[in-house]
Amino acid sequence: MGMEAALKTIMPTSSQSDPTSFGAEQSRDLSALSGRAPALALESRIEVYKTSPEMFTSQKLQALYDHWEGLRSGHAIPRSRDLSPINVGFILGQITLVDVLSGPLNFYYRLIGTRIEELGRHGDQGKTVDQIRPACYRQLCRDAYHEAVETAAPLCLRICRRQSDGEVGYERMILPFGGDEGRVVTLLDALDWAPGVQIELQRLRLLPSANVPVDMVFS
Repeated sequence: MGMEAALKTIMPTSSQSDPTSFGAEQSRDLSALSGRAPALALESRIEVYKTSPEMFTSQKLQALYDHWEGLRSGHAIPRSRDLSPINVGFILGQITLVDVLSGPLNFYYRLIGTRIEELGRHGDQGKTVDQIRPACYRQLCRDAYHEAVETAAPLCLRICRRQSDGEVGYERMILPFGGDEGRVVTLLDALDWAPGVQIELQRLRLLPSANVPVDMVFS
């Protein structure tokens, strides 16, 4: 099965796929979350903390990074043709494949995993990053994708989304893949919002800002 077919056939479990039941009371208490996916359509402010793979709370993202490292085979970045859905099945529904367009630089959402669509990203497949909403999320994606392409290196983020009914957090990793000429042609954008991730974001929010600076803010 190819990557495109696999992303569209993997189905989330019922305990992880009910964004409509993610209410205000739950979102105010991050430590009480049970793994439900927080809806991404209502952002009013997004705070971004840069981190590194070894600092991720998400074991899925750590495993995905290890897989990316193994695919490099001595190259700066792996080739996009080496990416197989068989080897990333453990996080398949939580990844997005983004094509890097040149002249001018832009980003095209080729494939979006089923669980990502349930967060509120349904309908974004087939669009460029300039076409997605809301504006704060569009700016976050555009800036993150630009950095991943310019550095040709993984970009690891912890993200805290603040809105009128509370806060939710998730971890995110953007991995570059190259073409035959070596330039970045594909980005694999993966998210995880497991309970441990939520608790870690809550802990970071309670620390003095001087110790954990916010790297980017979008509103």
